[in-house]
Amino acid sequence: MAYMSAASKGDWGKHYSMLAVSMLMLFSAALAKEIGITMAGALVLIDVYMLPWPRLSSRSLRHHAAQLLCHRKVIRLVAVTAAVAAYAQLRSWLAGDHLVRIYRKVENPIPFAGPLTARLTTGFLHAKYFHLLLFPLHLSADWSFACVPYVQSLMDPRNAATAAVYAAVLWVVVSCKPWQVVPHILAGSGHISHSQCKTEKPGSEHTSSRQQQQQQQQQLPTTAFQESVLQPETEASRVEDSIAARHQESVWQMVVVVGLVIAPFSPAANVLFYVGTFIAERLLYLPSFGYCLLLAHFLTQLMGPHGMHTLSSALSYAKLSSEVQPNHRTSSSSSPHLSSAGAATADSTAQHDQRQAQSVRTHAHSWLGLVLLSVLLMGYSWRTVTRNLDWEDEETLFVAAQKVCMNSGKVRLNSGILERRHSNWDQALHHFRRAREIDDTYCEPDYWIGASLLQQGKHVQLGLMELEKALRCKYVAANALNALQQVYQLMGSEVKEKAASHQAWARILLKPELGRVVEACQLLEQVALEKVQLGGSYASAQDAMKPCLVHLKQAQNASQQAAATPAPADAAFPKSDKPLLVTYTNSTLAQLMVCTKARGRVYRALSQHRPDSEELQDAVYKYLQRHMPSCRLLQAKEGHGEQQQVATVHLHLIHLVSCRNTAPNLTSPPDKLQLCICI
Repeated sequence: MAYMSAASKGDWGKHYSMLAVSMLMLFSAALAKEIGITMAGALVLIDVYMLPWPRLSSRSLRHHAAQLLCHRKVIRLVAVTAAVAAYAQLRSWLAGDHLVRIYRKVENPIPFAGPLTARLTTGFLHAKYFHLLLFPLHLSADWSFACVPYVQSLMDPRNAATAAVYAAVLWVVVSCKPWQVVPHILAGSGHISHSQCKTEKPGSEHTSSRQQQQQQQQQLPTTAFQESVLQPETEASRVEDSIAARHQESVWQMVVVVGLVIAPFSPAANVLFYVGTFIAERLLYLPSFGYCLLLAHFLTQLMGPHGMHTLSSALSYAKLSSEVQPNHRTSSSSSPHLSSAGAATADSTAQHDQRQAQSVRTHAHSWLGLVLLSVLLMGYSWRTVTRNLDWEDEETLFVAAQKVCMNSGKVRLNSGILERRHSNWDQALHHFRRAREIDDTYCEPDYWIGASLLQQGKHVQLGLMELEKALRCKYVAANALNALQQVYQLMGSEVKEKAASHQAWARILLKPELGRVVEACQLLEQVALEKVQLGGSYASAQDAMKPCLVHLKQAQNASQQAAATPAPADAAFPKSDKPLLVTYTNSTLAQLMVCTKARGRVYRALSQHRPDSEELQDAVYKYLQRHMPSCRLLQAKEGHGEQQQVATVHLHLIHLVSCRNTAPNLTSPPDKLQLCICI
């Protein structure tokens, strides 16, 4: 409305002020919801097709361009284009490169289909949106794969719906002959001279055309003007006016369909680019505005120009007709007239019958429009009330979604979560497994299957395997890791299971999805130390520490390769599929490797000698002399993060070796006495 008001304002000041208000409102709509920026398309269509173009005074193309540039219509179009460009630049500056570039099949299966299947499915997607707009009977909170199966063949009957929708849109656009705007641009409906472009203060686009018509009427001779007034309207002029009115109506329909239905829907159409959703009912909010306008226009045309007034007077008019008609027949039959009078009466009767038939048709159309309006209002109102009941809570929402999209992976997953809340483990596992069957790349069910199996208590090992598998899914990896940590901490609280739980937990920490080498190596060293402390052989300690040494070597090689590889251009926006992965610097990994091997020599001495033996103490002293400052607290640094001190098994190892026998002995070497005191 502000934009149309700008087009009708008299002076330039009001024109620019209303134009600025309309651009501000356009920005506000885009900031509230990104789809609001598509209203710019509606503004452009309204200005191009529904507002008159200026009439150019010169035939030179150069003068044409100069005159167009100074016209307010062109200024408005440039302002809309500049507003859209400014919004795009502002969004890019604020949000960075946050376009959806990674799609999952469960969310939008179209990018993962073949060329023919993708095109056919996209077309049926548009038909499905059109169906939801007209008949919102079957609604769902989620339309993910495979709620709507692929359209894989040209013989699929669903292609008929696609063809019908495209044909309807094409008919609306072609019927208004949009290409005729080019002659209007060249001819125009107003006049601009070179002097007007510089000095005039016009009222509106319609001012110059009205002034021109007044000048033409003043130039006509008086007799010709009187003849044009007194002469009745010819049939040709009525036909011409009717054609012009129908063309203007078709132009309006095209503007509404393209500007208020198709343009707001185009960002989600999967045509210009792929989006992160297949079908979303919220994307029809703005197109429904254009649909309501078209529906109201259709009902208005059906009910006639008088609308409800025709309906209110229908009964009284029918009663009056029934009273007048018998009197007319009686008078015509009882009064003797001449032949000419009889002919006049016959013509009057025919005209009366024609008007009565036209009135009956008008009343029928009005009643039909009223019935359709009542049915639509009652139907849409009923659906609104019932849909609001579906949104009462999360459970009722997805119970309603099950009736529409039971083959949707996400609907199945959420249905399983609802069953878990009521401890219906078998039903929950059925939903989770069905969700994974629908799309084998859908990874969230792995976590929920594992967690349900653990809580059910029947298949603990199978549940742990599912949770470990879920570590590869970035969407539930953190939850899976927390669940596994709680399980292994509970298992490690028992003395008999402590070593086994430490080894199992360390094996999980060494997975490529986590890469927590430092923490895993500390656990494995504790296991190795406990083995030799309890009388185990050094070979058993080596077996316990072997995974640590192997992964340390692999991590060092990977870190060196990463350091030698140049960083990508978009490194400022990392898109890792492993959010829990920890990467250490080369210095941290090298220090851990040296300390682990150095403590391995102490483990060997501990497995071969008693804790109070001289050989074990010598091994400990050598370890302390060479690695005391660096191996007591590991200076760990993760990637580009801050350096942190990590406690190692150093203190635990030293406390196993007593220095009491050597400390009172003054003949002990000074370095040994000093080392014992430092410990």
